[in-house]
Amino acid sequence: MPGSIDILLGAESFVSVLRNGRRTGTHWEPDVFNTVFGWVLMGSVSPSLQVQSLHSFVTTLESIDASVERFWKLEEVPEHVPISEENRRYREIVDKTTCRDHSGRFVVSYPFTSHPPSFVDSRPIAVNRLRALERRFKLDPELRKGYNAFLQDYLDSGHMEVADQTSSSDGCVYYMPHHGVYKLDSTTTKLRVVFNASSKCPNSISLNDTLLSGPKLQPDIIALLIRF
Repeated sequence: MPGSIDILLGAESFVSVLRNGRRTGTHWEPDVFNTVFGWVLMGSVSPSLQVQSLHSFVTTLESIDASVERFWKLEEVPEHVPISEENRRYREIVDKTTCRDHSGRFVVSYPFTSHPPSFVDSRPIAVNRLRALERRFKLDPELRKGYNAFLQDYLDSGHMEVADQTSSSDGCVYYMPHHGVYKLDSTTTKLRVVFNASSKCPNSISLNDTLLSGPKLQPDIIALLIRF
């Protein structure tokens, strides 16, 4: 029991008060010594430890059918892919502007990403490409003949029309360069005219850059492989 301290003895006096008799404690227990004042305790004692344990137990019951169903939903190819905002705008433009002209042909507006598009001074680029073609024509008469026939067919079919020298060259007009690929060994079409809608204006914008690509028309490759 704790009490007040009446006297302090130095280490040199401790031996003088000892008497015969000592009992040694076990681990974390003090030893007991017999002195002139009676039995005294000396040594270390075990600290007071409070051990608190917490146990929890959770049980879930799930049928094997639910697990298999969830697995197949993860692996299943979706039947309907959500339409993107870009494709939604594309379909809206096509639906609103598709019509027929006096000849019965279908006509649809270009699906521009922004209206009106900004094309800066595209005519000089197309003119320079034309001059390069004319230099090739001087070296290859067959190429010139085939190119003229192609252009005449485009005129007769109504796919293009002659532009006068005073045609507008502002940001709403895009002059598309074109060139010919001539293959003598071809058994079908020796001349193929390529229209370059990726040719960029001085402001680094081409016709293709301003058009919405629209939804993918090809079937999904994963669906094809699964059906195969």
